[in-house]
Amino acid sequence: PDADKSRLRDLGVEVFETSGEGSVDLGEVLQELGRRRCTNVMLEAGPGLLGAFFDSEMIDEVHAFVAPKLIGGATALSPAGGVGLPSIPGTANLTAFRMQACGDDFLLEADVCRGLS
Repeated sequence: PDADKSRLRDLGVEVFETSGEGSVDLGEVLQELGRRRCTNVMLEAGPGLLGAFFDSEMIDEVHAFVAPKLIGGATALSPAGGVGLPSIPGTANLTAFRMQACGDDFLLEADVCRGLS
């Protein structure tokens, strides 16, 4: 809403709108960021937006915190939604894999390489 945009602008946030109806045109957003000389984008998102970026092959690096705990179940959410990667040949492989301890958790950093099985 306009009131939210005004509050953000009052806080010094630069707000721009895309032409998408109900959803964001990711290509349009990245083109606008490029025009503004942004060369790196950090995406902190839930499964829907993260899945949309993966589906559009717009992720080239992953930084993920992993807790040494197992959760799940038939209805558990995946970290990445979207269309998904249904088979091994279509997966997005992680390369140049790095991991470091962060307290009880681990920070996983890797490059995304598509098309390798």
